[in-house]
Amino acid sequence: MDLILRLRSEMQNRHSYDKIFQKIWGASVVLCPHGVVYSLKFNLRAESPRDFVDLLLSWQHLPNVTIYDFARGLATHANFRVPSSLPFQPYEGRLADSTLENINKAKQGKLKVSLPWLIEKIDNPSSECHPITGSSKHYVLYDKLHESNTKDPKDVLRKISLVPELQEVCGPQCEEVTNCKNITACRTSWSLSYHSAQKELLNYILDIERPGNELIVRTATACLTRADFWTLGLNRDMESTGFPGQPYGNDCGVFMLMSALYIVLDAPFDYTILDMAELRKWWCVMLMENFGLERHGKLFAHYTEESKAFMRGDQQPVFRLRKRRFEEISQEEPFHVQVDETSLTLEFAPEKLVVQSPRKVRVMSDLKTASQWCMENSGDLLGSIQLPRILCMEDEEAAEALDRFFSAEFIKDDLVSFMNNQKQQKPTLTGQRFKTRKRDEKERFAPTQFQESIVQGLNQTGTDLEAVAKFLDSSGAKLDYRRYAETLFDILVAGGMLAPGGALSDDMTRTNFCLFTAQEDVKTMKAYAQVFNKLIRRYKYLEKGFEEEIKKLLLFLKGFSESERNKLAMLAGILLANGSLPASILSSLFNDNLVKEGVSPAFAVKLFKSWINEKDINSVAASLRKVGMDNRLMELFPVNKRSHEHFSKYFTDAGLKELSDFARNQQSLGARKELQKELQEQMSQGVSFKEIIAYGKEEMKKSSISEQLMIGIMWTSVMSSVEWNKKEELVTEQAIKHLKQHSPLLKAFSTQGLSELTLLLRVQEYCYDNIHFMKAFQKIVLLLYKVDVLSEEAVLKWYTEAHLAKGKSVFLEQMKKFVEWLKNAEEESESEEETD
Repeated sequence: MDLILRLRSEMQNRHSYDKIFQKIWGASVVLCPHGVVYSLKFNLRAESPRDFVDLLLSWQHLPNVTIYDFARGLATHANFRVPSSLPFQPYEGRLADSTLENINKAKQGKLKVSLPWLIEKIDNPSSECHPITGSSKHYVLYDKLHESNTKDPKDVLRKISLVPELQEVCGPQCEEVTNCKNITACRTSWSLSYHSAQKELLNYILDIERPGNELIVRTATACLTRADFWTLGLNRDMESTGFPGQPYGNDCGVFMLMSALYIVLDAPFDYTILDMAELRKWWCVMLMENFGLERHGKLFAHYTEESKAFMRGDQQPVFRLRKRRFEEISQEEPFHVQVDETSLTLEFAPEKLVVQSPRKVRVMSDLKTASQWCMENSGDLLGSIQLPRILCMEDEEAAEALDRFFSAEFIKDDLVSFMNNQKQQKPTLTGQRFKTRKRDEKERFAPTQFQESIVQGLNQTGTDLEAVAKFLDSSGAKLDYRRYAETLFDILVAGGMLAPGGALSDDMTRTNFCLFTAQEDVKTMKAYAQVFNKLIRRYKYLEKGFEEEIKKLLLFLKGFSESERNKLAMLAGILLANGSLPASILSSLFNDNLVKEGVSPAFAVKLFKSWINEKDINSVAASLRKVGMDNRLMELFPVNKRSHEHFSKYFTDAGLKELSDFARNQQSLGARKELQKELQEQMSQGVSFKEIIAYGKEEMKKSSISEQLMIGIMWTSVMSSVEWNKKEELVTEQAIKHLKQHSPLLKAFSTQGLSELTLLLRVQEYCYDNIHFMKAFQKIVLLLYKVDVLSEEAVLKWYTEAHLAKGKSVFLEQMKKFVEWLKNAEEESESEEETD
């Protein structure tokens, strides 16, 4: 808030302030390819080339090609600012010398200026060259929208169309590719499995063995290297040049405010992500104390009297009538209250002298003034406003009410209350006719009328699902889908509104064109799924209602016929495969009544078959894991049948062997996770290595775990039992000390050559995934070799053929000298044996 007030105080006039803060937000911001602020400048005047030149001159490397709406002015100002080393040259930033011949050729479209370094970097040892292109030339060109605005004939040499290499990054092809209509912002777009070619491309770009400075993407505003993609795809930290980092949370807006505030005040950054909760409250206080309520000042500034009264609970109301003495009352004309259906109008009527007492005149006049003020300022008042009921009465009733009012002693000479913010019902005067304001009226819930409209439309469209989709699309503008979402989906699925249990609540008002009356085949179910997809994409707010509807329908399965269940299962499977429904809807199948009757597993068979036919078991597994239901499938059966043998037999006999294999793998994975957790806890509690080894070997026999799997579990448990230092230079020493202490555990489960090789692969994978361990790999392997955990044969086999692709070049280079030493030692031992 200090930032805004400080900027406002430095503005020359109000017009400049409005223009900057309403149109260009008072700042120019340029982002680097890493997503970190590259340059930020606050404007204290209207935007001009000077502001943009300030940004450009603050960079270490000026862009080779700058596209601007006033290119000539930008080049002239920049070169004037730095005459000793012209920023834009040659030809003052034009693409060619401004000769008459070149100008005529450019106008005729015959001049082409090739800039090959935009495509491939040129070798140039000069430090003044751009690190991406290798060129020291800097041009300023007009954007296509403003290139026709200039009157200088030389500016024809600043057209983008003169450079063939710029057509790909500034032409219509680039615009089409980056058009938002070609990108879908929904879960179904980014949760799909990658194509094999996409995976191959992704592996190539994220390969840590390849050069990090290789140029991958070049656009009109950014150049991205492989290292840039590593920060994104490999979740690595980004360089931020001193800005406080945001590793988690949704405090982006607060970070932006604080960064702007600290920059404009030239203060050192002293806040972190841990201060966000406190900063949010601080900004609330700044807003309240620096800005007041219109016409009432800073009511919430802690130093004001109004605030003190507010805290005591005796603050003055927003509107209060000034008390007038009886002597001040002049001969005022009585007035008559006329109530219109849409608005309240108060008119004086001298011909109807209903109120003749000066005291009554005063009250009615005050009521009129207060009521009009409330009507005009209703948006600034909290709570609901009820106008005095006396204003809505007939003349005689109003006169009688005033008589009663003044005859009551407890109200004598007091202020008339005209606002009611309390929920309790107030006493009413008899004979009133008070009309509720339209904004306070509650709309009557009438699903029957909505049902009739939808049923009538579906009966007219018939079985043509394309016509059904169009009807639903157009009806959303007339009917309240948000209010009657449940009724809408009931009709589309069952033909009418459903009563609890699944039966139709009204057999007379229903349609025969719905999901339950359709043919039971995959083609028809896919067509119905398309209808629901189109409807939800058109009216996004129906997404949550549709999810709740499916959950409800699954609870009503006992009330449906077998054919209706099958159709619903097939539809749900298709929608789950396409990402239109979350897997969390399956929780309804765990209902005790459905499980006892055997309805849940039978329904699940149809659903998973439909799902797997659309996608594969990997899609099913990923969706179930996402909602934490990958270990709950056993709950589809009663407690006495919840065994892996029964589960496997049931779904295998039903033709879903993939699902039974998935459940078996989940069981094995769960057992291994529990074993790893137990081992880790034993290590943390200081249990002796002898007991840990005995426990591990017992679990191997009980769960049929091979030694290769066990050494992997033991390695993970050992590395997870300690909190590692964040500094790379210290973590290596910590790891060597920790592994040397726990080497007996690793040695006990690496008695086979294959187990040793598995351990080596796990070490490689761990060091690659944890960037701080990248340089510690060779030292860890050397330690394990010295303590006889790893053999010479295992190390050589890993080095020559059995290593992973992850970080291969880095780790092989680290191990090169050690492997050479092993080979030399082996040759020496062989020669000694021959000598003997």
